[in-house]
Amino acid sequence: MVSAFKNRFVGYLWIVIISAAGAWAQVGPACQISGIVRDSSGAPVQGAKVMLVDKAGHVSASQVTSPTGAYAFAKVVCSDWQVKSERTGYRPYAVGNVHLTTGQKAAVDLVLEPLAGAAAGHTTDQNSLNSVEFYQASPLRADEVVGAVDPAGYSSPGDSNTTAMLLGGAAALRQNSAGTLPNPDSQASHGEQDIYDRGAKLLARHDVAGALEIFKTGLAQYPNSTDLQIGLGIALYLSGQYYEAVRSLIQATDIDPKACRPYLFLADISGTSPNESAAVAERLKRFYELYPQDARAVFYFALSRWRQMANAGTNDGWDEIEGLLKNSIALDPKFPDAHLQLGSLYTNQSRFPEAIEQYRQTIALNPSSAAAHYKLGQVLERTGHGKEAEREFKISSSLRGQSEAAQ
Repeated sequence: MVSAFKNRFVGYLWIVIISAAGAWAQVGPACQISGIVRDSSGAPVQGAKVMLVDKAGHVSASQVTSPTGAYAFAKVVCSDWQVKSERTGYRPYAVGNVHLTTGQKAAVDLVLEPLAGAAAGHTTDQNSLNSVEFYQASPLRADEVVGAVDPAGYSSPGDSNTTAMLLGGAAALRQNSAGTLPNPDSQASHGEQDIYDRGAKLLARHDVAGALEIFKTGLAQYPNSTDLQIGLGIALYLSGQYYEAVRSLIQATDIDPKACRPYLFLADISGTSPNESAAVAERLKRFYELYPQDARAVFYFALSRWRQMANAGTNDGWDEIEGLLKNSIALDPKFPDAHLQLGSLYTNQSRFPEAIEQYRQTIALNPSSAAAHYKLGQVLERTGHGKEAEREFKISSSLRGQSEAAQ
Protein backbone atom coordinates (compact mmCIF):
# COMPACT_ATOMS: atom_id res chain seq x y z
CA MET A 1 0.00 0.00 0.00
CA VAL A 2 2.77 2.45 0.96
CA SER A 3 4.71 1.55 -2.17
CA ALA A 4 1.67 2.05 -4.38
CA PHE A 5 0.93 5.42 -2.80
CA LYS A 6 4.56 6.46 -3.21
CA ASN A 7 4.56 5.55 -6.89
CA ARG A 8 1.34 7.47 -7.50
CA PHE A 9 2.66 10.46 -5.56
CA VAL A 10 5.90 10.54 -7.55
CA GLY A 11 3.90 10.28 -10.76
CA TYR A 12 1.60 13.15 -9.85
CA LEU A 13 4.52 15.27 -8.63
CA TRP A 14 6.28 14.76 -11.96
CA ILE A 15 3.14 15.80 -13.80
CA VAL A 16 2.89 19.01 -11.80
CA ILE A 17 6.53 19.85 -12.48
CA ILE A 18 6.44 19.38 -16.26
CA SER A 19 2.88 20.46 -16.92
CA ALA A 20 2.23 23.57 -14.83
CA ALA A 21 1.72 25.69 -17.95
CA GLY A 22 0.46 22.87 -20.18
CA ALA A 23 -2.61 20.70 -19.89
CA TRP A 24 -3.68 22.24 -16.58
CA ALA A 25 -3.80 25.88 -17.70
CA GLN A 26 -7.55 26.17 -18.16
CA VAL A 27 -10.73 27.67 -16.80
CA GLY A 28 -13.83 25.62 -16.02
CA PRO A 29 -14.41 21.96 -15.17
CA ALA A 30 -11.45 19.79 -16.09
CA CYS A 31 -11.59 16.43 -17.80
CA GLN A 32 -9.99 13.19 -16.61
CA ILE A 33 -8.17 10.32 -18.29
CA SER A 34 -7.34 7.14 -16.41
CA GLY A 35 -6.79 3.48 -17.12
CA ILE A 36 -4.62 0.42 -16.67
CA VAL A 37 -1.53 -0.67 -18.61
CA ARG A 38 -1.28 -4.44 -19.10
CA ASP A 39 0.96 -6.75 -21.07
CA SER A 40 -0.29 -9.02 -23.85
CA SER A 41 -1.16 -11.75 -21.34
CA GLY A 42 -3.33 -9.40 -19.27
CA ALA A 43 -0.88 -8.90 -16.40
CA PRO A 44 -0.49 -5.31 -15.08
CA VAL A 45 2.70 -3.46 -16.04
CA GLN A 46 4.24 -1.45 -13.20
CA GLY A 47 6.54 1.49 -13.94
CA ALA A 48 5.34 2.06 -17.49
CA LYS A 49 5.49 5.66 -18.69
CA VAL A 50 2.13 7.04 -19.82
CA MET A 51 2.03 10.27 -21.81
CA LEU A 52 -0.66 12.67 -22.99
CA VAL A 53 0.12 14.00 -26.47
CA ASP A 54 -1.68 17.02 -27.92
CA LYS A 55 -2.71 17.67 -31.53
CA ALA A 56 0.68 19.19 -32.33
CA GLY A 57 2.45 16.04 -31.19
CA HIS A 58 3.82 17.55 -27.96
CA VAL A 59 3.85 15.61 -24.69
CA SER A 60 1.78 17.71 -22.29
CA ALA A 61 1.98 15.40 -19.26
CA SER A 62 3.36 12.05 -18.21
CA GLN A 63 3.50 9.72 -15.24
CA VAL A 64 4.41 6.14 -14.34
CA THR A 65 2.00 3.34 -13.57
CA SER A 66 1.43 1.91 -10.10
CA PRO A 67 2.06 -1.74 -9.10
CA THR A 68 -1.45 -2.49 -10.38
CA GLY A 69 -0.66 -0.88 -13.75
CA ALA A 70 -2.96 2.05 -13.03
CA TYR A 71 -2.50 5.67 -14.06
CA ALA A 72 -4.70 8.76 -13.75
CA PHE A 73 -4.57 12.29 -15.12
CA ALA A 74 -7.00 14.07 -12.82
CA LYS A 75 -7.09 17.54 -14.43
CA VAL A 76 -6.85 17.60 -18.20
CA VAL A 77 -7.82 20.26 -20.72
CA CYS A 78 -10.99 19.08 -22.45
CA SER A 79 -9.70 18.57 -25.97
CA ASP A 80 -8.44 15.85 -28.31
CA TRP A 81 -5.62 13.69 -26.98
CA GLN A 82 -3.44 10.76 -27.83
CA VAL A 83 -2.45 8.48 -24.93
CA LYS A 84 0.91 6.73 -25.27
CA SER A 85 2.66 4.22 -23.07
CA GLU A 86 6.17 2.79 -23.15
CA ARG A 87 8.50 0.81 -20.91
CA THR A 88 11.93 -0.72 -21.41
CA GLY A 89 11.53 -4.26 -22.72
CA TYR A 90 8.09 -3.64 -24.23
CA ARG A 91 6.77 -2.45 -27.56
CA PRO A 92 5.31 1.10 -27.26
CA TYR A 93 1.56 1.48 -27.71
CA ALA A 94 -0.72 4.44 -28.38
CA VAL A 95 -4.45 5.19 -28.51
CA GLY A 96 -5.49 8.23 -30.54
CA ASN A 97 -8.63 10.33 -30.95
CA VAL A 98 -9.49 10.53 -27.26
CA HIS A 99 -12.03 13.36 -27.48
CA LEU A 100 -13.06 14.98 -24.20
CA THR A 101 -15.81 17.52 -23.64
CA THR A 102 -16.36 19.61 -20.50
CA GLY A 103 -16.05 17.57 -17.33
CA GLN A 104 -15.86 14.25 -19.18
CA LYS A 105 -14.00 11.24 -17.79
CA ALA A 106 -12.36 8.77 -20.18
CA ALA A 107 -11.11 5.27 -19.41
CA VAL A 108 -8.21 4.36 -21.72
CA ASP A 109 -6.52 1.02 -21.15
CA LEU A 110 -3.27 0.21 -22.96
CA VAL A 111 -1.52 -3.05 -23.82
CA LEU A 112 2.27 -3.39 -24.02
CA GLU A 113 3.78 -6.44 -25.67
CA PRO A 114 7.02 -7.78 -24.15
CA LEU A 115 9.78 -7.75 -26.73
CA ALA A 116 11.57 -10.94 -27.66
CA GLY A 117 14.56 -11.77 -29.84
CA ALA A 118 14.20 -13.06 -33.36
CA ALA A 119 14.55 -16.73 -34.14
CA ALA A 120 17.11 -17.04 -36.87
CA GLY A 121 16.37 -19.03 -39.97
CA HIS A 122 17.58 -19.37 -43.53
CA THR A 123 16.47 -19.07 -47.10
CA THR A 124 17.51 -20.93 -50.21
CA ASP A 125 17.10 -17.89 -52.41
CA GLN A 126 17.07 -14.37 -50.99
CA ASN A 127 15.19 -13.06 -54.03
CA SER A 128 12.34 -15.58 -53.67
CA LEU A 129 9.46 -14.71 -51.36
CA ASN A 130 8.17 -18.26 -51.23
CA SER A 131 11.45 -19.67 -49.89
CA VAL A 132 11.52 -17.47 -46.80
CA GLU A 133 12.12 -19.41 -43.56
CA PHE A 134 13.14 -16.54 -41.26
CA TYR A 135 10.57 -16.08 -38.52
CA GLN A 136 10.17 -13.50 -35.79
CA ALA A 137 9.47 -15.58 -32.68
CA SER A 138 7.80 -12.98 -30.47
CA PRO A 139 4.60 -12.85 -28.43
CA LEU A 140 1.67 -11.27 -30.19
CA ARG A 141 1.04 -7.61 -29.58
CA ALA A 142 -2.38 -6.20 -28.91
CA ASP A 143 -3.36 -3.89 -31.75
CA GLU A 144 -5.83 -1.01 -31.76
CA VAL A 145 -8.68 -3.54 -31.75
CA VAL A 146 -8.28 -4.82 -28.19
CA GLY A 147 -9.24 -8.44 -27.79
CA ALA A 148 -9.49 -9.06 -31.51
CA VAL A 149 -6.32 -8.69 -33.51
CA ASP A 150 -2.86 -9.29 -32.07
CA PRO A 151 -0.46 -9.03 -35.03
CA ALA A 152 2.78 -10.93 -34.69
CA GLY A 153 6.16 -10.28 -36.25
CA TYR A 154 7.49 -12.04 -39.34
CA SER A 155 10.81 -11.20 -40.91
CA SER A 156 12.17 -11.56 -44.41
CA PRO A 157 15.69 -12.63 -45.45
CA GLY A 158 18.18 -9.82 -45.33
CA ASP A 159 16.04 -7.91 -42.83
CA SER A 160 17.21 -9.70 -39.70
CA ASN A 161 19.57 -6.91 -38.67
CA THR A 162 17.07 -4.11 -39.24
CA THR A 163 14.18 -6.06 -37.72
CA ALA A 164 16.22 -6.76 -34.60
CA MET A 165 17.04 -3.07 -34.45
CA LEU A 166 13.39 -2.12 -34.83
CA LEU A 167 12.19 -4.53 -32.14
CA GLY A 168 15.16 -4.45 -29.81
CA GLY A 169 16.37 -0.87 -29.83
CA ALA A 170 19.17 -0.88 -32.45
CA ALA A 171 21.68 -2.80 -30.32
CA ALA A 172 21.63 -5.82 -32.61
CA LEU A 173 22.12 -3.94 -35.87
CA ARG A 174 24.46 -5.98 -38.03
CA GLN A 175 27.14 -4.35 -40.16
CA ASN A 176 28.38 -6.82 -42.76
CA SER A 177 31.93 -6.75 -44.02
CA ALA A 178 30.96 -5.60 -47.49
CA GLY A 179 29.09 -2.60 -46.12
CA THR A 180 26.15 -3.27 -48.42
CA LEU A 181 22.54 -2.40 -47.79
CA PRO A 182 20.48 -5.18 -46.16
CA ASN A 183 18.07 -5.26 -49.10
CA PRO A 184 19.36 -7.83 -51.62
CA ASP A 185 17.38 -6.17 -54.41
CA SER A 186 18.63 -2.65 -53.67
CA GLN A 187 19.85 -0.59 -56.61
CA ALA A 188 21.18 2.19 -54.39
CA SER A 189 23.92 4.47 -55.63
CA HIS A 190 27.22 4.66 -53.77
CA GLY A 191 26.23 7.97 -52.16
CA GLU A 192 22.84 6.68 -51.12
CA GLN A 193 24.39 3.52 -49.70
CA ASP A 194 26.94 5.54 -47.74
CA ILE A 195 24.20 7.69 -46.20
CA TYR A 196 22.22 4.61 -45.21
CA ASP A 197 25.26 2.99 -43.62
CA ARG A 198 26.03 6.16 -41.64
CA GLY A 199 22.46 6.34 -40.34
CA ALA A 200 22.46 2.65 -39.45
CA LYS A 201 25.71 3.00 -37.52
CA LEU A 202 24.28 5.92 -35.55
CA LEU A 203 21.24 3.82 -34.65
CA ALA A 204 23.55 1.00 -33.58
CA ARG A 205 25.14 3.48 -31.14
CA HIS A 206 21.67 4.56 -29.97
CA ASP A 207 22.15 8.03 -31.49
CA VAL A 208 18.58 8.23 -32.77
CA ALA A 209 18.64 12.02 -33.15
CA GLY A 210 21.76 11.83 -35.28
CA ALA A 211 20.27 9.06 -37.40
CA LEU A 212 17.12 11.10 -37.96
CA GLU A 213 19.18 13.98 -39.27
CA ILE A 214 21.20 11.69 -41.55
CA PHE A 215 18.14 10.00 -43.06
CA LYS A 216 16.31 13.30 -43.55
CA THR A 217 19.35 14.83 -45.24
CA GLY A 218 19.73 11.73 -47.39
CA LEU A 219 16.11 11.84 -48.51
CA ALA A 220 16.55 15.47 -49.55
CA GLN A 221 19.24 14.20 -51.95
CA TYR A 222 17.56 10.89 -52.86
CA PRO A 223 13.79 11.42 -52.42
CA ASN A 224 12.98 8.14 -54.20
CA SER A 225 15.13 5.94 -51.97
CA THR A 226 13.10 3.12 -50.42
CA ASP A 227 15.97 2.19 -48.10
CA LEU A 228 16.44 5.70 -46.73
CA GLN A 229 12.68 6.06 -46.25
CA ILE A 230 12.66 2.79 -44.27
CA GLY A 231 15.64 3.99 -42.23
CA LEU A 232 13.81 7.21 -41.43
CA GLY A 233 10.71 5.26 -40.41
CA ILE A 234 12.71 3.07 -38.03
CA ALA A 235 14.49 6.08 -36.53
CA LEU A 236 11.16 7.85 -36.03
CA TYR A 237 9.74 4.75 -34.37
CA LEU A 238 12.69 4.45 -31.99
CA SER A 239 12.33 8.14 -31.10
CA GLY A 240 8.71 7.62 -30.11
CA GLN A 241 7.23 9.45 -33.11
CA TYR A 242 4.90 6.62 -34.01
CA TYR A 243 2.48 8.46 -36.29
CA GLU A 244 5.38 9.88 -38.29
CA ALA A 245 7.05 6.46 -38.40
CA VAL A 246 3.97 4.83 -39.88
CA ARG A 247 3.61 7.65 -42.40
CA SER A 248 7.26 7.23 -43.42
CA LEU A 249 6.83 3.52 -44.03
CA ILE A 250 3.60 4.12 -45.94
CA GLN A 251 5.57 6.45 -48.18
CA ALA A 252 8.27 3.78 -48.56
CA THR A 253 5.67 1.34 -49.92
CA ASP A 254 4.57 3.96 -52.43
CA ILE A 255 8.09 4.71 -53.71
CA ASP A 256 8.51 1.13 -54.93
CA PRO A 257 5.21 -0.74 -54.56
CA LYS A 258 6.82 -4.07 -55.48
CA ALA A 259 9.46 -3.92 -52.73
CA CYS A 260 8.46 -6.24 -49.88
CA ARG A 261 10.48 -4.83 -46.99
CA PRO A 262 8.43 -1.65 -46.45
CA TYR A 263 5.20 -3.65 -46.13
CA LEU A 264 6.72 -5.97 -43.54
CA PHE A 265 7.95 -3.12 -41.36
CA LEU A 266 4.71 -1.20 -41.83
CA ALA A 267 2.62 -4.19 -40.75
CA ASP A 268 4.87 -4.71 -37.73
CA ILE A 269 4.41 -1.21 -36.28
CA SER A 270 1.01 -0.25 -37.69
CA GLY A 271 -0.72 -0.75 -34.33
CA THR A 272 1.15 2.20 -32.84
CA SER A 273 -0.84 4.67 -34.99
CA PRO A 274 -4.52 3.68 -35.17
CA ASN A 275 -5.33 6.95 -36.97
CA GLU A 276 -3.58 5.60 -40.05
CA SER A 277 -5.43 2.26 -40.07
CA ALA A 278 -7.24 2.98 -43.35
CA ALA A 279 -4.04 3.93 -45.18
CA VAL A 280 -2.24 0.91 -43.76
CA ALA A 281 -5.10 -1.38 -44.82
CA GLU A 282 -4.88 -0.04 -48.36
CA ARG A 283 -1.15 -0.81 -48.56
CA LEU A 284 -1.49 -4.29 -47.06
CA LYS A 285 -4.22 -5.07 -49.57
CA ARG A 286 -1.84 -4.01 -52.32
CA PHE A 287 0.88 -6.23 -50.83
CA TYR A 288 -1.53 -9.17 -50.96
CA GLU A 289 -2.60 -8.43 -54.52
CA LEU A 290 1.03 -8.22 -55.66
CA TYR A 291 2.10 -11.42 -53.87
CA PRO A 292 -0.96 -13.66 -53.37
CA GLN A 293 1.32 -16.71 -53.07
CA ASP A 294 3.41 -15.31 -50.22
CA ALA A 295 2.38 -16.45 -46.74
CA ARG A 296 3.29 -13.10 -45.17
CA ALA A 297 1.26 -11.04 -47.61
CA VAL A 298 -1.80 -13.25 -47.10
CA PHE A 299 -1.34 -13.22 -43.32
CA TYR A 300 -1.08 -9.46 -42.97
CA PHE A 301 -4.02 -8.93 -45.31
CA ALA A 302 -6.08 -11.28 -43.11
CA LEU A 303 -5.21 -9.21 -40.01
CA SER A 304 -6.03 -6.03 -41.88
CA ARG A 305 -9.45 -7.37 -42.86
CA TRP A 306 -10.00 -8.43 -39.24
CA ARG A 307 -9.29 -4.90 -38.02
CA GLN A 308 -11.59 -3.39 -40.63
CA MET A 309 -14.40 -5.73 -39.65
CA ALA A 310 -13.93 -4.99 -35.95
CA ASN A 311 -13.81 -1.23 -36.57
CA ALA A 312 -17.03 -1.45 -38.56
CA GLY A 313 -18.70 -3.38 -35.72
CA THR A 314 -19.84 -6.20 -37.98
CA ASN A 315 -19.52 -9.98 -37.91
CA ASP A 316 -19.77 -10.26 -41.68
CA GLY A 317 -16.34 -11.43 -42.79
CA TRP A 318 -15.24 -14.26 -40.51
CA ASP A 319 -15.34 -16.82 -43.33
CA GLU A 320 -13.07 -14.65 -45.48
CA ILE A 321 -10.56 -14.13 -42.66
CA GLU A 322 -10.54 -17.83 -41.76
CA GLY A 323 -9.94 -18.68 -45.42
CA LEU A 324 -7.05 -16.23 -45.67
CA LEU A 325 -5.36 -17.58 -42.53
CA LYS A 326 -5.76 -21.15 -43.75
CA ASN A 327 -4.29 -20.10 -47.10
CA SER A 328 -1.30 -18.53 -45.33
CA ILE A 329 -0.73 -21.82 -43.49
CA ALA A 330 -1.07 -23.80 -46.72
CA LEU A 331 1.56 -21.60 -48.35
CA ASP A 332 3.90 -21.98 -45.37
CA PRO A 333 2.94 -24.71 -42.87
CA LYS A 334 5.88 -23.67 -40.64
CA PHE A 335 4.47 -20.17 -40.05
CA PRO A 336 3.51 -20.18 -36.32
CA ASP A 337 1.87 -16.75 -36.32
CA ALA A 338 -0.82 -17.83 -38.77
CA HIS A 339 -1.68 -20.84 -36.58
CA LEU A 340 -1.87 -18.58 -33.54
CA GLN A 341 -4.20 -16.11 -35.21
CA LEU A 342 -6.42 -18.90 -36.49
CA GLY A 343 -6.59 -20.18 -32.92
CA SER A 344 -7.66 -16.72 -31.75
CA LEU A 345 -10.37 -16.65 -34.41
CA TYR A 346 -11.69 -20.05 -33.31
CA THR A 347 -11.61 -18.93 -29.67
CA ASN A 348 -13.71 -15.87 -30.50
CA GLN A 349 -16.23 -18.17 -32.18
CA SER A 350 -16.21 -20.65 -29.23
CA ARG A 351 -14.81 -23.36 -31.50
CA PHE A 352 -12.61 -24.57 -28.66
CA PRO A 353 -11.36 -27.96 -29.94
CA GLU A 354 -10.17 -26.30 -33.15
CA ALA A 355 -8.60 -23.44 -31.18
CA ILE A 356 -6.71 -25.88 -28.96
CA GLU A 357 -5.35 -27.68 -32.01
CA GLN A 358 -4.08 -24.42 -33.55
CA TYR A 359 -2.46 -23.30 -30.31
CA ARG A 360 -0.73 -26.66 -29.94
CA GLN A 361 0.55 -26.40 -33.51
CA THR A 362 1.85 -22.92 -32.73
CA ILE A 363 3.74 -24.21 -29.71
CA ALA A 364 5.13 -27.14 -31.70
CA LEU A 365 6.57 -24.64 -34.21
CA ASN A 366 7.55 -22.03 -31.63
CA PRO A 367 7.81 -23.42 -28.07
CA SER A 368 8.94 -20.01 -26.74
CA SER A 369 5.67 -18.27 -27.63
CA ALA A 370 4.36 -17.02 -24.28
CA ALA A 371 1.17 -15.83 -25.97
CA ALA A 372 0.40 -19.28 -27.40
CA HIS A 373 0.83 -20.96 -24.01
CA TYR A 374 -1.33 -18.31 -22.33
CA LYS A 375 -4.10 -18.49 -24.93
CA LEU A 376 -4.05 -22.29 -24.79
CA GLY A 377 -4.35 -22.07 -21.01
CA GLN A 378 -7.38 -19.80 -21.33
CA VAL A 379 -9.23 -22.23 -23.60
CA LEU A 380 -8.28 -25.25 -21.48
CA GLU A 381 -9.61 -23.46 -18.40
CA ARG A 382 -12.88 -22.64 -20.17
CA THR A 383 -13.31 -26.28 -21.21
CA GLY A 384 -12.78 -27.71 -17.73
CA HIS A 385 -9.13 -28.75 -17.96
CA GLY A 386 -7.92 -26.77 -14.97
CA LYS A 387 -4.67 -28.61 -14.27
CA GLU A 388 -3.53 -28.44 -17.88
CA ALA A 389 -4.48 -24.78 -18.00
CA GLU A 390 -2.45 -24.04 -14.87
CA ARG A 391 0.59 -25.69 -16.44
CA GLU A 392 0.27 -23.56 -19.58
CA PHE A 393 -0.10 -20.37 -17.52
CA LYS A 394 3.07 -21.22 -15.59
CA ILE A 395 4.99 -21.81 -18.82
CA SER A 396 3.72 -18.52 -20.23
CA SER A 397 4.73 -16.64 -17.08
CA SER A 398 8.19 -18.23 -17.12
CA LEU A 399 8.72 -17.35 -20.78
CA ARG A 400 7.66 -13.74 -20.16
CA GLY A 401 10.13 -13.52 -17.29
CA GLN A 402 12.94 -14.88 -19.46
CA SER A 403 12.09 -12.37 -22.17
CA GLU A 404 12.16 -9.44 -19.76
CA ALA A 405 15.45 -10.62 -18.23
CA ALA A 406 17.03 -10.79 -21.68
CA GLN A 407 16.26 -7.13 -22.45
